Amino acid sequence: MMLILYVFLLTGFILVNGHDQHNSELELVAIFDHQVTGVSVHPASGRIFVNFPRWTEDSPVSVAEVLTYNTSKPFPPNSRWNSWRNTRKNELDPSKYFICVQSVVVFKDSLYVLDPAAPARIFVNFPRWTEDSPVSVAEVLTYNTSKPFPPNSRWNSWRNTRKNELDPSKYFICVQSVVVFKDSLYVLDPAAPATSFIVKGGPKLVEIDLITNEVKRVILFNEEIAPQGSYLNDIRFSPDGKYAYITDSGATGAIVVVDLNKETAKRVLHGHPTTQVDKDITIEYNGKPVRQPDGRSIEMSADGIALSIDGSILYWQAVQGKTLYSISTSFLHSIDSDREIPSQFTIIGENGPADGLWISRKEPNLLYVTSIQDNSIKIRNLLTNTYEIKLMDKRLRWPDTFSEDKQGYIYVTTSHIPESAMFNKSAPAQLRTELWKFKSNTTSHH
Repeated sequence: MMLILYVFLLTGFILVNGHDQHNSELELVAIFDHQVTGVSVHPASGRIFVNFPRWTEDSPVSVAEVLTYNTSKPFPPNSRWNSWRNTRKNELDPSKYFICVQSVVVFKDSLYVLDPAAPARIFVNFPRWTEDSPVSVAEVLTYNTSKPFPPNSRWNSWRNTRKNELDPSKYFICVQSVVVFKDSLYVLDPAAPATSFIVKGGPKLVEIDLITNEVKRVILFNEEIAPQGSYLNDIRFSPDGKYAYITDSGATGAIVVVDLNKETAKRVLHGHPTTQVDKDITIEYNGKPVRQPDGRSIEMSADGIALSIDGSILYWQAVQGKTLYSISTSFLHSIDSDREIPSQFTIIGENGPADGLWISRKEPNLLYVTSIQDNSIKIRNLLTNTYEIKLMDKRLRWPDTFSEDKQGYIYVTTSHIPESAMFNKSAPAQLRTELWKFKSNTTSHH
């Protein structure tokens, strides 16, 4: 359909005579015609969800489920959620659409059981960063086909050119992330096409039932939680399903804590040094500083986020930063004010500039890190606090977001951010990107 998908496999890096070679174990799962950022794999069923934020284009789909090797579909199916368009923002209710989805996440409930013979489902998302993507969320069906997800719905029909006509609460506007938790796909939509101005009424977290493929609920974030200049980025869920934790990588970094039972949220660590960009860090790619056409550098605050398997410790890091931090989640639940925070966080160590973070269910003491400057995936042992390269491959061009399936494969998107129109004025608005997977580091604990 609108997505072109391929597949390869990966678990290492080979250096021959000083030159990197393609690793035969590195598997390319999908190639997309729109900029993908988030991926989440349902650990039991294998369903894969992705999101496409409206950063440089008014993506046609914000959240999608990958169905087979070459097909995907907007998610949720048969709904309006992906039908947001920036050009219709004054017509649409932003609480009912995916506007600029940043992240989608699947998290396995320990009591969740699904027939292991069921076909794997893969979902992807396409943010509207440099183009008005025709799809925001899709399900990959086969090697070269996908379909908007959810199917037969308005959700993927947002267009930036119609933003004054559409209700932003009912469309995917700029989907940044898709995540599976239990039997639902969660779509995080910061509603900020081109990572710029937020469509009023658009920031939201959308829950889609993976059994019925219908939207179950929409949690809207007001301007206190998602102020102008914010960019809700990635999300993790507590094992008991009571809380969600979201990073804000926008102008003033923060962590958003969502009470899923009460459907309320609070913004913590707002402007705190641990969630802000490090002005002493210059992000480089291929040995050169990454700058916008006007000379401005990348400025991304708190982005990568990970949660310990028992849900007790939250980890995060700014993209334009080097330091990994942690804090007790029970403390975050209990506080009413950021004034209580200064002495409560812990400095874990220095990762260097990084985007995605992931703690594998099979390896609870290992933190996977996407190292954006050297095309690599690194591992921090949380027991010994050692840090090493898991794999390095020049095809990992800005590794972005992680997810995991029940077989122990870890998925990662490559979003090619320095090659996008935001940083390369000669780049096309429509950017081809990939989804990869590799075997988890089940034997390397040193």
